This record gives sequence, C-alpha cells and structure tokens, in this order.
Amino acid sequence: VIGAAFAVPLVVQVNSGSDVVPNETVQFAAAGPVTLSPIAAVTDAKGQARVSVTAGGTPGPATVTASIPGLSVTFNLTVIPPGPAVTGNSFYNGADGVRGAISPCSIATIVAPGLAPAVQGYAAGTVVGALPYQLANAAVSFGKIAAPILNVANTGGKESIVVQVPCEVSPGTVPVTVQVGGGVSSTTTNVLPASPGIFGSVMADGVTRAVLVRADGSFVSLQNPARRGETIRLYVTGLGPVSPAMASNSVPPPGTDSLAVGQVIVGINNDGVRVLAVRAAPDRIGVYEIAFQVPSDAPTGNDILLNVAVNAPGVSSTAFSGGSKIPIQ
Repeated sequence: VIGAAFAVPLVVQVNSGSDVVPNETVQFAAAGPVTLSPIAAVTDAKGQARVSVTAGGTPGPATVTASIPGLSVTFNLTVIPPGPAVTGNSFYNGADGVRGAISPCSIATIVAPGLAPAVQGYAAGTVVGALPYQLANAAVSFGKIAAPILNVANTGGKESIVVQVPCEVSPGTVPVTVQVGGGVSSTTTNVLPASPGIFGSVMADGVTRAVLVRADGSFVSLQNPARRGETIRLYVTGLGPVSPAMASNSVPPPGTDSLAVGQVIVGINNDGVRVLAVRAAPDRIGVYEIAFQVPSDAPTGNDILLNVAVNAPGVSSTAFSGGSKIPIQ
C-alpha cells in the first residue's frame, strides 16, 4: 500500500555450484515507486542478502534488481492505493438515508472517503436489465457474495456506492469487503431482517417527498396531489422476504407477484391506512411496491406525514422507516 513497507524483505541467495557464497556484496536497484534500504548488502553464512522495500506515494508497478558481477535477478512488485475508509458506520438505507438500516435484498448506500477517487459526478449501472458487479473500478461483497451496484458517485466531496444487499445474506453481523482499484477495505456491519425506507423525489419547491403513483399512472406532485379515497402506489426498499423468494439482482418472473411475507403497515399522519398489496416491484431491483388507500378523512396539505413499518417474520420488534411526506388534496 502507498507509503507502507512491504511485509517481508526481499532475499537473494548467492551460490557457486552447489556451495553457498558468504561475504559477497549484492547491489540492489529499484525502478518505479519504491525505495530500498540498504542499496547494498553482504551475504551471510547461508549466502543470503536481503533488502527492505517501502512503497512510495504513487501506485503502479515496480522492480527491484539484485546483482553481483555477471549475475542478476529481478523482483516484480506492485504499489497499490490505500483501501477506502469503510467502517461499520458507513452503511445507510438507500431510500431514506437512515444509518444502519439495511437488510437482505434492500438498497444500501455506502459512504466513505476513497470509494470513488476517479469519479466526478455519477457512474451509473444499467437502466434496464441486471446490474453490474463491478463499476468504476469498485466492487462490494457481503461475506463472499458479490453485491450488484446501482451507481458510484463523487459529488460535493462525498464519495458513495449504492448497492443491493445480496438477498442470500442472513441477518446479523456480516463481513463486508470493498475494493476500489487495487485498494481493499474490510469491515463488518449489521444486516437487519427488515429495514423499510421510502424513496423520495425533490419536488418543485425543493422539498423531498415520497415517490407515489396515482391510479392513472401519473406521479404525485404538488401540481398533482393524491386525492382522498383513491388508491396509490408507494415505492420503498427493505421490506424483508417475499414469496415466491427472489435471488439477488433479479425481478419477479413476468406475471408473478412476489408478495411481502411480513406485515407491512402504512401510516398517514400517524394513523394506519388500508394496505391493499405489497410486492417486489416488477421492474426495479431491490424495490418494493405498496398499494394503499388514502383515507377519505385524511388531512390535506403539501406535507402530510407518511411512514412505513414492517413486522418481519419471526422478529418481535417493529422496523420503522425514516418518515416522508405526501401532498393530499
């Protein structure tokens, strides 16, 4: 790693036929981003000479050549960039940004220095079809399972990678490895059984509100608010297992609904509302779709509180979203 010493010295052995040669001066020379100490060494009783190598300040290949008159041998080394500064606190819900709120199949955002040093703006995965497992020289795995990547970003000094937590991961403390270029960072993070988060969109007044679709297919907005009594669809992540079960980086088969197994609760203005269906979104990896009815007596306004909660199977506690807003007319 840049600026660090290589773990062990480089060792050569000088022989004359079948005999070792002690007290022979070996010259060492480097090419590339490394420094040597010493640059010459005398062989010991075993005919061995050694040199310590320290990586320089730039990544790249390097060679170290050991020589005596008439003979030489070359070592090939690589200086790699430091791994990203990922810790267990670097993981956020990919919808509402709540720290630590990630679960199998959910969308997660990893935020840490060093995740996207070569990116300016966004590097996005595919719009249609399976997501890549490597993007902008970055790769993420939970345990030994590679995570599909939605985007890699470096904006306003904030570096991030958005992934789908593999559906095959079991809840609990999970090792995570993040590789960026030649740098690797490993940590652990807590994966929850469910981690509801509401996707949001910035509306005309600059306020982020929930992504909602009305029955006619139009998106809810300040100019097109939800109506009392109508059924609308809400888009979230982290609702836990579905049936039929789904694999990572996939959507339900055409014509098949993968329905949420846990109890999903939608609240408007802190009151529960009628939930009609909860399924994995038919065309969005890591996204769930909730159809619910706006109560006929719901309050009206641009910023009515909207929440989602999940009682996951076999879990005694309820998982809550970070909260959002819905305009109702």
